[in-house]
Amino acid sequence: MKEEEKYVRKRIWKSKFQSLPFYICRIFKVKRKKIVFCCIEGTTGYTCNPKYIAEELIRRNSGYELVWLVNDMSRKFPSEIRVVHNTLFNRAYHLTTAKFWIDNSRKQLEVRKRTDLYSDMACQAGIQTNLSGPGSVFFKNSISNQ
Repeated sequence: MKEEEKYVRKRIWKSKFQSLPFYICRIFKVKRKKIVFCCIEGTTGYTCNPKYIAEELIRRNSGYELVWLVNDMSRKFPSEIRVVHNTLFNRAYHLTTAKFWIDNSRKQLEVRKRTDLYSDMACQAGIQTNLSGPGSVFFKNSISNQ
């Protein structure tokens, strides 16, 4: 077996094991007014397109609970955003209980998404939008009507 095939098999098994907390956290209800943000898997902090989406929600005083997953807890964030250390169990709990995810990169392989959740990947692209929820119209309406 090639080294690449060994790595892929190992990574798939690791992701299956690490997905267990996401299934366990489904005992908790989804919070309709909770949005979880993350930039480049938590490595960059309060930056990029999710930052500006969060700032607009804060400016509108939207009433949403804003949670940001980050690896470096010393990064600066607005007081309206709850900063959470990006560990497997924190990620599982907050992503499983949030109605909306806003990211600028793909999620880790172990992440398991509920079907009634909206997820927007706010990438820096020309016209392209990458939604992995029911669709952009539903996402926009859900944010503005809640």
